[in-house]
Formats: sequence, structure tokens, C-alpha cells
Amino acid sequence: MRIISIYIFLFTVLSVTGQKINNENHLLLNGNWSFADSTEYKNNRWNTLPVPASWNTFTEYADYIGDAWYKKTISIPKDWSNKRIYLKFDAVYDIADVWYNDTYLGQHTGGYTPFEFDITKHAKPGEKGELKVKANNEHVVGAWFQWGGINRDVHLFTKEEVRIIRQKIEPVLDVVTGTSQIKLIVTIENKSDSNKEIKINGILKELKDTGFVLTGWLKGKETTNFSEIITLNSKQTRPWHFDDPQLYNLKTVLSISEKPMDTIHNRFGIRKIDIKPDGFYLNGEKVRMMGYNRVHDHRAYGNTEPKHLVRSDIDMMKRSGANFSRLMHAPSSPELLDYADERGLLLWAEIPMWQTVYRTPMNSENDAKNAPKNFPGTTIREMMERDWNHPSIVGWSPGNELRGEASSYVTAMRPFVKEIDPTRFYANIHDQGFQKTSQGGFKGVESNSVDIIFMNKYRDDSTKIKAVLAQHKSIPNLPIFYSEYGETRSESLNHTQDYSALWERLGKEPYVIGGSHWTFNDYRSYWHKSNPASQNRDWGLVDVWRNPKTFYFQMSKMHWPVHAINATIKNKKATITLEPRSKEEIPSFTLRGYHWSYELQNDKGETIEGNIYDLDTIVPGDSAIIKDITFNSDSGKILVISLLSNNGYTVAENKFDTTTGKELPLPSYPKAKNPEVRKVLPLPNSFMVGVTSKEGDKGLEIKYGTSSGKYTKTISAPVMGAIRVRNLKNGKKYYAKIRRILAQDYSPWSSEFEITPDGGLLPEPPKILGVINGNKHKAVRLKVQEKTTGYELTLSNGNKMELSCVNPGLLIVPKNCISIAVINVNGISKSIKIVK
Repeated sequence: MRIISIYIFLFTVLSVTGQKINNENHLLLNGNWSFADSTEYKNNRWNTLPVPASWNTFTEYADYIGDAWYKKTISIPKDWSNKRIYLKFDAVYDIADVWYNDTYLGQHTGGYTPFEFDITKHAKPGEKGELKVKANNEHVVGAWFQWGGINRDVHLFTKEEVRIIRQKIEPVLDVVTGTSQIKLIVTIENKSDSNKEIKINGILKELKDTGFVLTGWLKGKETTNFSEIITLNSKQTRPWHFDDPQLYNLKTVLSISEKPMDTIHNRFGIRKIDIKPDGFYLNGEKVRMMGYNRVHDHRAYGNTEPKHLVRSDIDMMKRSGANFSRLMHAPSSPELLDYADERGLLLWAEIPMWQTVYRTPMNSENDAKNAPKNFPGTTIREMMERDWNHPSIVGWSPGNELRGEASSYVTAMRPFVKEIDPTRFYANIHDQGFQKTSQGGFKGVESNSVDIIFMNKYRDDSTKIKAVLAQHKSIPNLPIFYSEYGETRSESLNHTQDYSALWERLGKEPYVIGGSHWTFNDYRSYWHKSNPASQNRDWGLVDVWRNPKTFYFQMSKMHWPVHAINATIKNKKATITLEPRSKEEIPSFTLRGYHWSYELQNDKGETIEGNIYDLDTIVPGDSAIIKDITFNSDSGKILVISLLSNNGYTVAENKFDTTTGKELPLPSYPKAKNPEVRKVLPLPNSFMVGVTSKEGDKGLEIKYGTSSGKYTKTISAPVMGAIRVRNLKNGKKYYAKIRRILAQDYSPWSSEFEITPDGGLLPEPPKILGVINGNKHKAVRLKVQEKTTGYELTLSNGNKMELSCVNPGLLIVPKNCISIAVINVNGISKSIKIVK
């Protein structure tokens, strides 16, 4: 029996995830659709917009809130006769009404979860039909923007009369013996009138000759669950950890009379979570973790969550010490969850209920009892059934900062959620405090309803510390995680905020698990409370375009998994000291499989020399690690010391001036120009420019053309923060300038910039800034390209392998890697040789 490969230090190639449909029976309906806002629809005037996309990312619809219409003519394949035909939307924000030809199929509420229709009676194989969708984005929860549109993929597919609806994989790890039990629950639907004898085979890719076999009868017109439990021995069991995210692939095949009828594939991880009064335990070990709240938002992509964006964001968060978070007030995209599984990011999933914004009444206990039957019960069920196989998800939340009468709702939803998934924890997030008992009211969520205390608190450090101490005194049996905290915010790239004293104090309270800063990224918002003119709510460590503020580097240092990295430099020698964390610090956890490197750079930031060293297991409270190194070069100006996690992230990095021996300051930025152009982003047949708008501005104006200094077209629009120019030619270079429209005048024009719409274009070859040769691996420093989804490596034996990472810091590659190419959505770049 083959043991699953161990994931140590290198990024591995991971298979496609999620519940996939057989390609031969599947049409992806993405691409250009006809589009109209309410006025255009009344006048039968149609524009063209891509799907998936948010209409608010286009200049002419940037601030449009209301009903919008999509339509597309589709052809039903001839060979789909005698099969059932389904139409599925992965998400539409927010309320979707759907028609096929003139037949109304139904309505879906909630902008982040999938829904489908059986259109067998209406779609005729070999014929065409018109698909029409009305989407409404008026509903908003919280301070994030309501990006309207068909924001995820649209599918047309066929199934037999008997099909797999879903499967649930429930692993249970025994941390004492190292063995595990895996329970498989498969939901089968029979739409025929006759009873069917079925067979289900579950095949584990990583474990030869190990899997599931289920048999039984399924009555006509019924949907039934079939289940089985298998045991894996200690050699077969590789626990999932945020530093070592081991994954298994399960392919499940449904057969009738030995004929395969349907197939489904999911990944899963084996891990054990315990929440005790003194903290959070992962696989039997106490861990204290930090993280970030990330808003699914980008001015160019809305909330569509393209692969390159979620991968880059998670990489930046992991590099900055993020390991645990209630990430967002709404279900995350499958693409993000897949990558969180691969990279090791623990998440608490939540649905969009906030304070007193419920969509449905929550004024009484009777309202709360009805909640599971309608919204929000439908949304939390859709989220859970889609996402319950992700090892990154450890718990479910019915909402954020729920107040007043919602205390009854939190209590009522607990048995509903636990019935759907008894293997995970349940808790809402509160900003007013939990109580032992509750009769409702502004504060009152009863602590017996939750498995952990999630707190949100802003203002100064003293306020946050007093809130934690008071909450623990009231509810001493549950640990505390600061699900949101913050204090000051700014759009400035030079913004900083020091929280080190806060976490130094909270680290002394053993029941405090850690905290998650609000937010990782700035995000578009109409929120009325002190919102910047750019419409970009500016709590983030990075701006809406993902430019890191000085704040990002400051928080990254506070989140180092070691207490300090120091260097004493004299002549061509240096003594490096790595000081481990203590148990009374946050974060703190055992470091296994870590490495550290030194890198000598010249004044251009290019690597001259370096090395990679293994580290023994480091436990909080261990003694300092001291290492002497000698430089070979006389031209080094900067010494970079990096700490590399087991799964390949540069989780700590300190730089020193080799002449003075002093630690270099955090990165900062020059004074902003007027106008301040934050981003010039190429897009398919278009480009977008990000500008910092100011109070009193009335919009943006851009002029552009195909020759430098010769601008043939001008667009003026009452938009803030960003403007998009479209209907351009991919691969053609354009030149442009932009300015702000003031109340009575204009700002100066910006400097000229050039941009090439990139639809269908291959990425540029990688720019290698340096290579560190270690005994077992190489570490490559790259200039990260926009829209990268991974890298293709060529090995000395001619084999190729792909890395799914985007921006891990130093890129760790095998010792025998000889060249690297960049991968993006359009393909693979030219490969560049790795030269020391």
C-alpha cells in the first residue's frame, strides 16, 4: 500500500478540487452576454458585458444599484436526448430571477451561494433557447459594496435519472495512535419512477487499494443518503496542519448494473480541532494564531474572485503571519477555499447577517424559529453543503455583530447547523459581549449557544484589553479570539498603526487564542461614516489595488513566528540569532520543518550570495538559535535573513546594512503626486486606472490614443477612485493621461502612462532578482507579475512540474530546477534559466 507523499518545504502540484461535472456532459456558459440596466431594458437597448463579472466594475454602470438584465442564446447539444438537463449558477448578486425562453424557472436570494434548475421539460436537444436573468443588487449588509451581477460561473449540464447530489467526508483523527476514521456520506437522487439497485465506489487517489464500497436500493422519486466508515492506519494518516496542509483526493463513482452513471470528486484533510477553556488545539497541540479579515473586493473584479487574485492575497496574508480568521461576513468563493486548503489557512465561515440588517424579521422568538426554513437558513445550508469538505473550515457562523432580538436567532440556528454538520463548531461574532443567560436586548447572546467567544472591538488598546478581561470574567469556560480589531485607518501608503503593546498584554492571558485585524485590504464602500472620497474604505494593510502600505510590513513583523531575528556584522562575518517565541506570546506554536536563509544583496537589490539552513523543531520557550556565517563577496550592501515555513512561505524577513550593522527601516513611499495614480491595470479589451479621489471631486477624466502624446479620445465620468476604458484591441499599446474633475476646475494631468490590454496574451517571462543555492533546495527571488497563477519548473532530467503559489516571498524550488516560467489564465510564458 502506497503512503501519501509528505508535503515538506516544497509546493506540490495539487489536483482540481470541488464537485466537478464530467466535461463531455458540461457546457460552461461564461463569456459575453447581452446586458441592460432598468432604463436600457425598458427601451430594448442592450450592451455587452462578460460573465462572470460585476457590472459595477464598468464605468457606465459604476454606481448603478437596482435591477439589471442579462440574456444569452444557447444551443442544446443533440446528443443530450434521454438525459436530464440542468442549469446552474455558482452565484448571482443578490436576488436572481431566471427564465428559459418564456418559462419562469424561479428566484434565488443571497449573492454568494450556488443554485440550479432542472430544465429538462423546457430545453430541447438540438434546438436553441434564450436564457434570461434579472439580477438585483439593492440589498447591502455592512459596509462592503454590493457588486451586482452574475459573479461566478454559469453551467449547463446533463445527468442520468439517477445521480449523485453531493458527498460529505467526515475524517476523525486519533492524536494518540495517529490513526483515523473516514466516514463517507453520499446523497443519491432517483428521478425515475422505478426502484434502482446501486453501487458506490469511493477511491482514494493517495492510498492504493483503500476506499469505500456502498450498495443498496433506491426507491423511485426519492433522494437517499448512503454511508460507510473506513479506518486508516498511522502510516496512511497524514494530518492536515496550517504549516503542513496534507490533502487526500476522493473520487466517488455511482454505478447501476456495473455501468457508471455519475462521478464526483472532492479533496479533504484529516485534522482534529479542540476548543478548550485555555485555548485552541490543532491535532492535540495548543496553537495561538493571528490572521486578517479579507473583503472579497477589487475595483477591477468586483467580488468575482479570479484565481490569481485569491492566490496572491492568501500568499500575502500567509507571508504576513495569517493562520486563522473569520475571513469575511459572507461565504467565500470555492477558488479561495481550495487555495486555503492547499496553503494552510484556518477559517470560520459566515453568512451575511449583520447587526440589525437581517433581510427577514427577527423581532421575536417565533421569527427566530422560522429562520432555518427560509433566509437565512437557506443560505447557511447552501454554504455548508457546498463547503463542508474543506479542511480549512473549522466552524460556522450565523452572522456578525448580531444584536438585540437576534440573540434568539443565534440560539435557534445552533441545532439547525449542528444537524447539517455535527463535526464542526458553531459561534456567531459579537461586539457587545456574551452573557451567561440572555433575555434578548442590545447585548445579549447566550454563551451556551456558542463554542468559542469571537469578539469585535475598536478604539484604543486599553478599551480592547478591558473588554477581553471583562468577557473572560463573565464567561471563563470559553477561550477568546479577537475576530475583528482596529483603531486608525488611512488611504496613505505610509500609514502605520502599532499593536505590539496590545498583543504583548493579551499574550499573558492563556485563554486568548489570537486575533484577526480588520482588514487585510481596503475595499469599496458606500458606508456613510467617514468614508474617503475614493469610495475605498481604508482599514487595510494593502490598498484596493493590493499595493502594500507600510502597515503591511509592520504587521508582518508583529506576526513573526519567532520573537526576533538579529544580526551582528563585523567585516565579512555575521552572527545570526533567531529568538523563539515564549508561550506567553501571540502568535506562538511549534515550528516543524522550518528553514532559514541568508542573502547578501548589492545596492540594486540583486542577490550576490547566500545559503539555506535546516532548523530543528522549535517549541515556544526554546533557547535562541545562533549561527555564524562568513561572506565571500566584498560588494554586499544588504544582509537579508529569512525564515521559511515548512510549506514554503517567507514568514519573517529582516534586513541589515552591512556597513553600519543596523537593521533597515520598514519600506516607505515618497509624497503622493497630484493626481495620485495608484494603479494602471491591463484587462481584456480594456484597462482600468486607479486614482485617489479627494473631497469635493466630481469625477475623473482620461484621454488616450495609440501614439505617445497624441490622444484621440477622451472620457469624462462622475466616478470616484477608478475609471475603466473598454472596447480596445488586445495586444495593442495605448498611451494615456488622467486627471481629477474638481468642483469648478480640474487637477493637473498625470504623467503619460502606457498600457496594453491583455486578453489572450501570454505572461511575460519571469524576472529573476537572485538565487540562493542550498544543500537541498534553491530559493529564487522573483519580481511577481500581475495575474500570475503559478510557475512551471523545468528540472535537469527534462521533467516539468507546476507550483500553485503566486507570491510566497522566496520561491523554493528543487535543487535540480534549471528554469522557471510564469503561468497565468492565458497560458505559460517563455522559460528563463536559473543562473546563480
